[in-house]
Amino acid sequence: MELEPADDISRLSADACEVLLRIAAEHAASPCTADSIERLRPEFLCRAEQMLALDELLQAGMLELRQKVWGERLYQIPQQQYPLILRSFWTGCPQVQVEGAVRVEHAACSELAGELFQGLLFIAREGLPLTSKGVIHKKQLSRLAGRLSIPEESLALLESSTGHQSYPLPVTLIIDLQNVLGLITRDSSGYVVDRPMLQRWLALTAQEMTDILYTLVISRYGAPLPEEQHFRHFLSATEFWPDKWFAVAPVLSWMRQNGLAGEQPVPGTAGTDSDSDSGLKRAASAWIRLLAAFGWCELGSSTEGEACFRWKAVKPQLTGRSLGTIPQHQEGAEEEDSDTETTSSSPRIFVNSPSIAESIPNTAASGTKPQDRVQTTVCRNLSQVDSDIETAGNNSELADLDSASEAQDTVFSPQSPVAAEAAQEPLRQAPASASPGFIVQPDFEVLVPPEVPYTVRWTLAGCAELMHHDDIWSFRLTRERLEAAADQGFVPGEVISWLNAHAAGGLPEQIELALRQWARAIGRTELAEVLLLSCAGEQEGEDIAAHPRLQDIVTRIGPLHFIVRPEAAGQLRKELAAAGLAPSVKAGNQNWPAAHPQVFELSGPMERYELPAAAGERGLLGTGPSPKLLPLDRGGLSILELPGEEAVPQMWFNQWRQYHVTTAQKVMEQALSWGIKVRISYGGKAADFIPERISGRPWKVRGILLLPGTETAEETELAAEDWQEIQLLHPLKDRNSSSAEAGGYVMIR
Repeated sequence: MELEPADDISRLSADACEVLLRIAAEHAASPCTADSIERLRPEFLCRAEQMLALDELLQAGMLELRQKVWGERLYQIPQQQYPLILRSFWTGCPQVQVEGAVRVEHAACSELAGELFQGLLFIAREGLPLTSKGVIHKKQLSRLAGRLSIPEESLALLESSTGHQSYPLPVTLIIDLQNVLGLITRDSSGYVVDRPMLQRWLALTAQEMTDILYTLVISRYGAPLPEEQHFRHFLSATEFWPDKWFAVAPVLSWMRQNGLAGEQPVPGTAGTDSDSDSGLKRAASAWIRLLAAFGWCELGSSTEGEACFRWKAVKPQLTGRSLGTIPQHQEGAEEEDSDTETTSSSPRIFVNSPSIAESIPNTAASGTKPQDRVQTTVCRNLSQVDSDIETAGNNSELADLDSASEAQDTVFSPQSPVAAEAAQEPLRQAPASASPGFIVQPDFEVLVPPEVPYTVRWTLAGCAELMHHDDIWSFRLTRERLEAAADQGFVPGEVISWLNAHAAGGLPEQIELALRQWARAIGRTELAEVLLLSCAGEQEGEDIAAHPRLQDIVTRIGPLHFIVRPEAAGQLRKELAAAGLAPSVKAGNQNWPAAHPQVFELSGPMERYELPAAAGERGLLGTGPSPKLLPLDRGGLSILELPGEEAVPQMWFNQWRQYHVTTAQKVMEQALSWGIKVRISYGGKAADFIPERISGRPWKVRGILLLPGTETAEETELAAEDWQEIQLLHPLKDRNSSSAEAGGYVMIR
């Protein structure tokens, strides 16, 4: 093991580093009790010194102190600090590349961000109602499951944690993530999309979404066993490059050599070694299968039958963000984006080149995947694209691209359905978008390259049907989706204008003509909700019809019924009450039906996305509230209280001298009571001693003897006659002395 501490850890004392190392190895980022901390106490530290080390770790933010309901205190390494600690204490994890052919056993599926998008799209369009028992309706549950492509057999790690066994695991996973991310909320009737949070989420880049999701997945869905936590984070190391196959066995072997593989087998015990080995291997394979189900990794087998894995081109990263929380001002964001573009295996598609869209053939019936068609076309048109870009640099019409507002991605605005004539009016030309565009093919298919922002994809989903969400997303323009957009309040003419502005090369002529033809048939009739006044009999109807102050408020549509102007409902109630015709209580609900929410309309720029508070306690797979986090005064100094210190003779601290046997025993007993060290003369040399247990008749003390000059710690039992001089060592006064540098002690029993 090499010790190369990072900056945050290099400022810790040697005692604190050793305590932190042992906690991390034994418990990873799981909470542990004070008894467990005591069991892990380094042999060269007394109890008081360990308490000072723990306080130092708490002040440095390397540990958190939590408290259960009944008062028990727990120590825990914060999830965001855990990767830093691993990198600091354990370096040299082997990255053994696999040579030769590899058989892919579990290929990468669609990326989790796309599956999450599909789930949000379903809820935004169709809702997710709950029964009276608080569970999702089976019909909607089945329909949502049919939209997701996550293989259920790869989600075995979630089976033990889900409390909704009746839900398919992919549905449970997606709803859990949406809850944790704050993208949906639950009311009395069901789950609905949280529009402000959704907008902030869609404003993120694809890499930012992936990093947040990966940070949640690695801390939420993996088994809490420390050895499995270690494996998951070692697998995330940047040294495991994308698109390269690496062997799994060397990583597990290295973990065992460094004491990070859980309980170590006892040598010579039959079956123990293989059982421990196979258990960790199974856990490692299950984790890689889960990553493959989320589209990030692949699990394979070498020619020798050994397991290996390969990260996809866009590899998720563990950053300093706390459980996915993105800081308001993140330095280096532009550099990360540029790196993502250069390392991605997907081709770069330039949106201002009409030659790309025009040259893509109509291959709807060929069975070719959308991404394959785009990649082939782009390779065929690279020289033409370069020529177009050079021409565009001299084209004054493109000079305003850099200053185009992001709000143009959301040109839709809520309006009432329009008449057929509105679709025939000349379209307002929307400014060209500065963001990469999608490609509209002559067969109504819309291909969306990876560079297209998620805000554009979401608005496109409001007027087109999402077909595939692989590397190259595929939508289809249909009459039904155009009608659905009109129901949302989007004028069909503006829909066509928006599509034309955001399509690379614009809309093909035949597509635009078809869309205009569909638009003419939309809005020729209109369904409206009205406030109806009903009368008990014809006499009441005649009285209302003849009332002079109600002529401008109500319109008679029958002997007993009137349509009421909604804004005049309050005045009508007063007039009816004055005339002795007050409406009944059951008719007193004046809640006007809310307009259909414009979930596909995105407003202008707003604050960055941040994970909601207590995110880990939300969702379907949560383990319930975490133990209460105790507040910590990070500005305070370490204070160690020694009860009754004022009553102890100060010479016991200040003088190293020989005492009477009875007094020497009292000094040792006081050291044991406080949990501190003593310095004694042993074998003619000064040595430190940590008393652990005292027995009488005859009086003996058992403890750890720190032998000078040898850096060895020996467990031994002493009588009062075995030393001459003795002195109490105050932990605070002696913390910076030789005991603070004793990190190399080896235990001798």
